[in-house]
Amino acid sequence: MFHRIGIFAKNSDDSVSETLTATLAVLRSRDCDIVIDRNCAAVVDDSAIRTAPDIDVASQRDLIIAIGGDGTLLRAAKLSFPASTSVLGINLGHLGFLTDISPEQISQILGPIIDGNYTSEERCVLRAEIIRDGSVVGCDHGLNDVVIQKWNTARLIAFETYVDGHFVLSQRSDGMIVSTPTGSTAYSLSGGGPILHPQLRTLALVPICPHSLTNRPIVLADTA
Repeated sequence: MFHRIGIFAKNSDDSVSETLTATLAVLRSRDCDIVIDRNCAAVVDDSAIRTAPDIDVASQRDLIIAIGGDGTLLRAAKLSFPASTSVLGINLGHLGFLTDISPEQISQILGPIIDGNYTSEERCVLRAEIIRDGSVVGCDHGLNDVVIQKWNTARLIAFETYVDGHFVLSQRSDGMIVSTPTGSTAYSLSGGGPILHPQLRTLALVPICPHSLTNRPIVLADTA
């Protein structure tokens, strides 16, 4: 069962208010302890709402509910990753590959999930480091992908790819997408990458506009 609930919402969408109100009604009927991201609390007229900065909402809850599209869920997932908090999506976007529930299903589905009637999935998360002169100068995590790309130039970039210390290829291109199975339906798909089942333990290396006739996406084990 879930009791401490955090909510993120897409605050630029006119349909958020009605969906958020319906979500709050279900959670309050279960006597949940609810905290809403301060940035999205203004979309609903409810003086009883408790708000907090987004990082506190993500780190101190049993469940995060993301109301919006896949972008909203990705933001919630990134913030909740350090605490391994579960994330549930209510879809107000277009495709909704990641968001599980439509607004029309809230009253029927959300309550049983809060009561413990659900199936969870674990997803692969990437960790990327920028190393300069032997020191880590930048680090971040990605649920969808990590992208190496040119910046502020119209020319191709030339680089080499190594996996576990072994040379794989060199290429001239606009960059490279390193995609998880979750991200295989996002930028990677637009770049010609394969669609991977979310439970596969794999990664995809997808070149971005390579200047080559033979450079194609490569699928690797996620232990690489």
